Amino acid sequence: MYFRLAYGLTMFGLFCLAPLGNAATAVSTVLEVSSYMDINTSDNNSGPNNWSNWSQLGTINPMAVNSAVSDTSGNNNGFASSSATASWNDANSGLVTFDNVGWTLNTTAPYLVKLNQAFTGNKIWEYTFIANGNGLFQMAYNVAGAGDLFGLQGAIIDWTGPGGGITPGTAVDPTANGLFSRAITVGQQYTVSVSNYANIFGDSGTVREGYHSGTFEWRITESAVPGPAAALPFVGGLLMALKRRRK
Repeated sequence: MYFRLAYGLTMFGLFCLAPLGNAATAVSTVLEVSSYMDINTSDNNSGPNNWSNWSQLGTINPMAVNSAVSDTSGNNNGFASSSATASWNDANSGLVTFDNVGWTLNTTAPYLVKLNQAFTGNKIWEYTFIANGNGLFQMAYNVAGAGDLFGLQGAIIDWTGPGGGITPGTAVDPTANGLFSRAITVGQQYTVSVSNYANIFGDSGTVREGYHSGTFEWRITESAVPGPAAALPFVGGLLMALKRRRK
């Protein structure tokens, strides 16, 4: 009797948590990277800058952007870059990456480098969607770097819904991995974003090289509410269990 009752409860629970194929409706997406560098701030010249932006409404086409900048002043020179991609399985799941975000510097002069949000104030990736049911948004993130990691800042995950975002990693070490998870409510609109605030400056110059990359795999799932037909196996199992108990 107890086995049959437990079986009915288990199947009921699994059905309620089953993901559906239309958990979200895409509203808009933006992908952007940018770079600014002044390898010698004492010469009173503004440094070069570069950025790349891609946006779309409703559609979920794959996207890719990249930005690179270099500057030279006498014997001082530097290079900085950022690139990012976004792809979808459908409106409910996909993958975001940023790659080679960082710099190579060789300068004895004061310098300044700003990448991505530190330069333009904009996110690397921003996705707005409408939840078609109650459920979860989940993002598995993994960020790693190489070289001198100071100033790379890692990733920032922002979320407009309850619970807000998180800032994995630190200014000293961007390395971080884990699972970001937030509840969604049917009919509500949410925006999730990944950004980076890499920036570095110095008064006496330096020889420094550091870059980092990150992957962000995300999924939106909807928790189903069983209708009468779907609930029949559970109800039948429960009734049989009670009947055996009476005997």
